[in-house]
Amino acid sequence: QRLTFQTLQNISSPTMTTFTMLLGIFSVILSLSNGSGNFTYPNELPSNPLVAASPLFQLVSPYLHEFETPQIIRMAAMHAPAFWNCMAVYHPTLLDALTKERPIIVASDDIMRDYGTDETMFLCSIYAFLIVDIYHIPEIKPAAITFLESYGLDPQYLEINADVLSCSDFYDENACLQEIAGNYGFVPDIMASIIAYQNINYLNNDGWNADGKIGTDGKQCTANCRAYGDTTNYKPCTKDPTRWQPMIEDNGKGFFYHYDHVVPHIGQTAKLRVLSREDLESRTAPNPEYDYDLETDLVIDRLADLATNDTMKMLVEYFDDKLNVAGLIFTLPELLDLSYSEYMVFATGWTATE
Repeated sequence: QRLTFQTLQNISSPTMTTFTMLLGIFSVILSLSNGSGNFTYPNELPSNPLVAASPLFQLVSPYLHEFETPQIIRMAAMHAPAFWNCMAVYHPTLLDALTKERPIIVASDDIMRDYGTDETMFLCSIYAFLIVDIYHIPEIKPAAITFLESYGLDPQYLEINADVLSCSDFYDENACLQEIAGNYGFVPDIMASIIAYQNINYLNNDGWNADGKIGTDGKQCTANCRAYGDTTNYKPCTKDPTRWQPMIEDNGKGFFYHYDHVVPHIGQTAKLRVLSREDLESRTAPNPEYDYDLETDLVIDRLADLATNDTMKMLVEYFDDKLNVAGLIFTLPELLDLSYSEYMVFATGWTATE
């Protein structure tokens, strides 16, 4: 069923003092979708972008915690392009976060003029965000369905649109995708499908070997393939004490094992988001000339202080969790009074840096 744009006038968000109340306003806004499939858009999202973004990240955080830090950064870094590109396709000048060029699919001029709003962009972002996460973390889908239904949104858009998938290659078939986007009226769910299609295409070719289809010899894996497996036949330098050593882990019940590696190949094979490979490899850093004896003593002193300081222990535990740190960053919009679009500019730059 084709979706059409409608506007809803004279909706405003009262000032709320608690996150729960703000989230309630967010729920009301997103539930303004009627049963016929026609989306309606309020004049503005809540002034604090944290209200809009935080529920999505709270949804996926428990699932991301099951991954190692590099994989968490990889997946979290793909959230920003979903948000950013949902802005770019409804904006006359913004560039694609992945290609650094204008998106190959953009809304028509009249849609940009009349509906290129934060509301349109955010509805697109919700679906694009969740489609990509479900593709890589399938077990998240039931929670995503519950999330959408709680806000009156349609879970059928958690999969890439079949018409979009009929365009066999994202980059070569842009005329195909542009026609499909136009046929659907450039509504958020179809634009989300196209953006998610692009993000998944990027992730499938980003050099991380997330699907394990490449073996340790760099060739196609045919048996015992492992997700995020090494593709460079990495071997730790166990005879060099200044190099990283395999860590020994145990379950506290007598089972010991070595921590062989975590995606060691990405230093050579991963696709870079900002710099070119040539730029990266040409950069050097000055020798810090560490006094290792002195630094070792300082570490011992800090650990001695930590042993008797519960506050420091709590801070170490908190900041050791990268997703907790990300949660703190979500407070910046309120502190700095950023608009939704301003915060997305910040978030895209932050995640690209990581």
